[in-house]
Amino acid sequence: VKKPNTWAACKIWFQNTVGGVVLAGVRALGFFLRAIFGGEIWGLYAIAWSFIELLAFFILGGFNDAVVIFSSRAYAAEEEGREDREAHIQALATCIKVPFVLSLIVATLLTFFSEGLYLLVWSDHDPLLITLARELSWCLPLLVLLQVPAEATRSTLRFGYAIGIVQIAFPVLSLAFAIALFYTIEPSILAVVRGTLAAAFLCVFASFWALWTTLRSPSLIRALFSPKVDREVLRFALPQSFNMALSQGL
Repeated sequence: VKKPNTWAACKIWFQNTVGGVVLAGVRALGFFLRAIFGGEIWGLYAIAWSFIELLAFFILGGFNDAVVIFSSRAYAAEEEGREDREAHIQALATCIKVPFVLSLIVATLLTFFSEGLYLLVWSDHDPLLITLARELSWCLPLLVLLQVPAEATRSTLRFGYAIGIVQIAFPVLSLAFAIALFYTIEPSILAVVRGTLAAAFLCVFASFWALWTTLRSPSLIRALFSPKVDREVLRFALPQSFNMALSQGL
């Protein structure tokens, strides 16, 4: 029986604490942005972003859990000498490509039908909400590529990548880009939207780099472009995503 690694546990605790503090600090700085844009405009952005977050839970919430569970299972099997590398790669690829395709579909639908959604749900608000929701919808595929590969590294108890990229780099860069764009080329609330998109785009590369340093498997690239999916992953992730979106919505 392996003895618990106290240092590793303390390191994980510290990383989670730092990530949580930084994330809370960045969100607190939202009051600064609210002061810049005014309560009404910032409120419209908050509505649009909350809607995108709800969709993100629906699309990838269960897959974030699945990638950790199935990768952990694979690493445990490897330690016991019964590794199934191909099954691990297939599960990992499914957790990335299925929500990515779903997010592209949802973003496309919002791009073309956001006006109908506005008339149905948000007609009491300023039409600027349509533009915000439409542009923010393209965060969805980026969030998939940003979160799932980084979350996969947690299965090896390397929490630093996921915390550093998802909880620290992404929100900090989003805020920095938003302020930079506002004071240079985009003096409107769209600076926040485009700053978020730019930050997510950069963090995608960091997320895949983290996954590559952890896995180092060229076969993952082939699996990502293969139409084959792991049905066991889908049976777990799709209901879990629905459950998480429902809980978030309530």
